Amino acid sequence: MVGEGALRAGRTHNIRGFIAPLGFSLQQRQIVFPAYDMDLGKYIGQLASLRTTNPSVSTALHQCFTELARAVVFLNTTCGISHLDIKCANILVMLRSDAVSLRRA
Repeated sequence: MVGEGALRAGRTHNIRGFIAPLGFSLQQRQIVFPAYDMDLGKYIGQLASLRTTNPSVSTALHQCFTELARAVVFLNTTCGISHLDIKCANILVMLRSDAVSLRRA
């Protein structure tokens, strides 16, 4: 269900922020997801310590938060799912040299 929802969100609504599982084990009741660098709380702390006013950082964060909002709306309206624990610890960050990528856990 998780992987299917992520694929459908990307395909029909151009939402890229869902984590798609890499694999699973029904016997051990485990799901394997990609590794991420940190959660949003730690990332915000790192940005604050840099005291940067770089406009590209602001633009990247704005795009990420806009996509996050679109993902939450998609879950609520299309899938009938309410994520009741949205917080920095549940938003995963993958650092890339050209952009920031936020993912919902």
